[in-house]
Amino acid sequence: MSETVMLHIFAYDIADDRVRARVSKCLEEKAVRVQESVFEGQMTARIANRVFDSLVRLVMPGDSLRMYAIDRTTV
Repeated sequence: MSETVMLHIFAYDIADDRVRARVSKCLEEKAVRVQESVFEGQMTARIANRVFDSLVRLVMPGDSLRMYAIDRTTV
């Protein structure tokens, strides 16, 4: 059984330049930048969760990191 591919939006607000650069580099490998701190990518929930989990390990307390899944009926 195949997993459903959905549009996932990743957004962040990160104070530290080095942390922000690491998060950006990680996202550039799996998604497309659509604004300075917003990326989007077509992927399964499993892959999106792996990406998000890897980002969570990079950010500091006080930083903001969000992921939203959007299906075809939402767009």
